[in-house]
Amino acid sequence: MLEYYPYKYVDRSRIYSIRELSGDMPYVQIKGRILSFEEFATGPRQKRIVAHFSDGMGVVDIVWFRGGQYIYQQYKIGEEYIVFGRPTVFNGRFQFAHPDMDKASELNISQMGLQPYYSTTERMKKNGLNSHAIEKVVKALLNRIPDTVSDEQALFVGDILATGFWAARISEITEDDTVLVIGAGPTGICTLLCVMLKKPKRIIVCEQSPERI
Repeated sequence: MLEYYPYKYVDRSRIYSIRELSGDMPYVQIKGRILSFEEFATGPRQKRIVAHFSDGMGVVDIVWFRGGQYIYQQYKIGEEYIVFGRPTVFNGRFQFAHPDMDKASELNISQMGLQPYYSTTERMKKNGLNSHAIEKVVKALLNRIPDTVSDEQALFVGDILATGFWAARISEITEDDTVLVIGAGPTGICTLLCVMLKKPKRIIVCEQSPERI
């Protein structure tokens, strides 16, 4: 994770009003509320979702070309959000396509300053791993190890256990699934423990070494 480098750094200490936006601005952030949603067909079984977003002084459009169900589950009309992205002009109105959106109550702008920005996919965002979440994970990994924790213990928690946890999380395990864990070494056992938290119907562990069985 420490080698998952940001692709840019952006100053997020300022919130712009919609009236201040222009078509040649770089990445900026605005704060406001979703007024309503609209859908527009873009092709067979494809649609564009548009949220009309206002800060009380103007209105912009937030646009998504994919992730329909996730969008409606994640973002609610009337709730206050901070939108971060690059404004462009479409049909005479400013819009943000696939921006980062966080609940305003969860961000402390005065402490943000220059922020790293990480590449993410829609699937990562659906699992709660947007750029802001990756930033928090990296900061947590950089915490100083207490003197009472040995190097072996720190490696176990920060690498091996984290690998097992992430493997279980991205696998989208349900209670009806059968899960196969290949290998019963330290990483395999940590993966097994994390998989057990998902309570699948059956778990199979494959291991060649007799010492590990």
